[in-house]
Amino acid sequence: MFLCRYPMCLHFLDLLQYEHFRKELVNSQCTKFIDDQQILHWQHYTRRRTQLLSDGEILAGPHWLNDKLIQFYLDYLEHEAFPAADVALVGPDVTQFARLCAEPDLAAFLAPLRLKERRGVLLVINDCDRPDAPGGSHWSLLAAVGGRFIHYDSMSGGNETAARQMARRLAPILGCSAKMTEASCSRQQNGYDCGVFALVHAEEVLRRLDSGGDLLRVNVSQERVEEARRDMLRLIKEIAKR
Repeated sequence: MFLCRYPMCLHFLDLLQYEHFRKELVNSQCTKFIDDQQILHWQHYTRRRTQLLSDGEILAGPHWLNDKLIQFYLDYLEHEAFPAADVALVGPDVTQFARLCAEPDLAAFLAPLRLKERRGVLLVINDCDRPDAPGGSHWSLLAAVGGRFIHYDSMSGGNETAARQMARRLAPILGCSAKMTEASCSRQQNGYDCGVFALVHAEEVLRRLDSGGDLLRVNVSQERVEEARRDMLRLIKEIAKR
């Protein structure tokens, strides 16, 4: 399903690649011309005009990815890039609730996802430990494939505790051991690209599941991370034109 009322918003997303325009958008009064009517709905990604422009600015600059952008790219990977993979890609909202909710609620909450029937499960992990408020400072990827858990963390050890907690919770539901292996994977060179690394690691894991490649050594270049930001912005604009 898709709704777009303001195609001109795509022009704003194009302009966000220019630093002087981003500064003008923040420092001037031009934002008063941007209303909050819904303009895009695709899979789990529903954004109003101001939100869409904010997402574009996040992708264009050196900023952490928000949970909506992470969910958007996971939906793209699952439904468009690798539709035949039969792998569940679980976004930040569901993962966070599953990690922190009361134990008796967990199985019923995850039941509609039919995780045990899937070939694998990929979850984006956040280190926030508060179930009642947003927060956290780091994203990583946890994979449940072949009866084992593998953790891909671009900041070594940054999310190990949260990932192990998630593995222990998922193990009885998936019928596998809760043992988790830390993969040898790419490391971020700055303090803001963890979310992009989690997504490109997910992309590479899906590619290797398809080809039979090594899942314990996954390396992507910084150039690919930068390209992924541009890819997400391009995909949002392409989907908005459908």
